[in-house]
Amino acid sequence: MTRLLLVRHGETAWNKERRLQGQEDIPLSPRGLDQARALSPVVRPFAPATVIASDLQRARQTAEALGYGDCRSDVRLREADLGEWVGLSAQELMATK
Repeated sequence: MTRLLLVRHGETAWNKERRLQGQEDIPLSPRGLDQARALSPVVRPFAPATVIASDLQRARQTAEALGYGDCRSDVRLREADLGEWVGLSAQELMATK
């Protein structure tokens, strides 16, 4: 049986500020690193044979904190390109209507 585990990256400063980051290469915050480390005991028992992460820093840092720093990168796993919305909060977006 094949099993697929999906793990979202830990928190970034922009997540905390509720800003849209899209493909902007924002690193994990200290809290985000702690979140990823805390998830490690949950992921480890599954002993993934293959680990693939987005090439963005936050995804790579999450993989590394989980113990898979040597994982493959794949640009196709990036978040959506949000264009002019990058860096804006939902409130700021709504104000542009």
